[in-house]
Amino acid sequence: MKFSAKKEALADKLSLCSSIAEKRQTIPILSNVLLKANNGNLTIVATDLERQLSLIVSDCSISDDGETTVSARKLFELIRSVPDDTELNFEVIENQLEISALSFQADLAVLPVQDFPFVDLEDHNFNIGLDGSKFGKVLESTSFAMASADVRYYLNGLLFETAQKKINMVATDGHRLAWGSYSHSEDLEDKKLIIPRSTALELQRILNLFPEEISFFAIALIVTARVCIPAFPPIDATIGIKKAKTTICSIVAPNRLMHQVARKAVNRFNNNQLNLLFVFVITPSVI
Repeated sequence: MKFSAKKEALADKLSLCSSIAEKRQTIPILSNVLLKANNGNLTIVATDLERQLSLIVSDCSISDDGETTVSARKLFELIRSVPDDTELNFEVIENQLEISALSFQADLAVLPVQDFPFVDLEDHNFNIGLDGSKFGKVLESTSFAMASADVRYYLNGLLFETAQKKINMVATDGHRLAWGSYSHSEDLEDKKLIIPRSTALELQRILNLFPEEISFFAIALIVTARVCIPAFPPIDATIGIKKAKTTICSIVAPNRLMHQVARKAVNRFNNNQLNLLFVFVITPSVI
């Protein structure tokens, strides 16, 4: 395998892949990324057995097709250290990846390609293309409410729902709840799935770098992840509401509202508690 590419074409994509590649090195191959050069493109793949990220670099020059695996962290740190607009040359020579640019040369150890694992795909007959900008804004506005290590596993993620021409996302940790929604251009089949917390956070990082249209099976960027498809519990059962009183108020002065809430929550007398539930609703008008 032999190819060349500029730093700008590789740095951001290797940054994403290195964040997914296993850092604990429980299985050595998981700390590597797969580099595959063919059909004039370079494909970079990283996985931790739960998530798999595939990125295609088209702005490169392929001399010889081939594939290999190399340490994600070492490769990213080396490429990040070179000056901008630097042309890097890559070539596999005797179980080593030789990288040369300017006046330096580095050799990185490689592992067998056949040892690299891939996430098994299940056919759920669900394929959708989304507006990356709108999806990213709603994701960022709701993901903060996800639980991190709850025994109720369905809370350690984000509910993604399609209904008619609406995309809805809901996250809760049992104490707070965030709900976001935006309109889609086409009619959609009614579907629900739970995106795991780690995948939702990784999608945020990806959309910050590439705020374009995304798809579960896109051409230049493929995110594969295991998802849960249980029935998301009723919100009132999850939060634990017994008798709720709803108050609709203006949001003109949110600081004043929160100040009053904090005073009432702190000042408790005779075992009288103030139980509050904040539901954050993100609508297209807010976005």
